[in-house]
Amino acid sequence: MVLSAEDIDACVNRTELQNLGHYGYGVSSFVLSLIETAIAVTGGRVTGGDLRGLIDLAKQMLTEEVELLESAREAVTALAASHP
Repeated sequence: MVLSAEDIDACVNRTELQNLGHYGYGVSSFVLSLIETAIAVTGGRVTGGDLRGLIDLAKQMLTEEVELLESAREAVTALAASHP
């Protein structure tokens, strides 16, 4: 069975939501969910090379400059006043 990009995105999103309580949110948790999804959608036949590609993607993402969403700084500053 061949999955569309949309099907794979949906699988990754489901896996991320299921893992949120375990891994939290961020690049590392995203890539762990990608790896878990790759194993699931391939029936365990994902290759070491494919997994290496996901790990390389994580390393690239972790070294990228962070871009804050518009008004994020203000929102965090306002929340920090009442939430340690």
